[in-house]
Amino acid sequence: MKASFAGLELPDPVTIDINIRVSGEIVVGSLAARQKVNRFVLSQIGNLCAAGDPELLVAERFRWRVPVLLTNPASGELGQVGEITVDAQTGEIHADEATITRIQQNARSLAASSPLASN
Repeated sequence: MKASFAGLELPDPVTIDINIRVSGEIVVGSLAARQKVNRFVLSQIGNLCAAGDPELLVAERFRWRVPVLLTNPASGELGQVGEITVDAQTGEIHADEATITRIQQNARSLAASSPLASN
């Protein structure tokens, strides 16, 4: 599991020492978040996309950032086409229409550039 720090700007070079103590309840684990995104992607985006390994985001609320991957039955994973976040306490999926459209467009572009697209 990873922790990400958004908005942290550091000069070059710099030495840092980070000690973090964060406590809170994570009701929705990484596997459940991945399963939720898989179901969402299947119903809203398409059957050739799948959820990747979630990354825990530590901010005002715990969230899982789940990559959305384009797959191909013949060649496997083609690459990441987007990401969807899941609230780690409520299980709510955060993906608006713009996010869905962007993932669909990225998937079409990646599929078109795939070596199998020309066959």
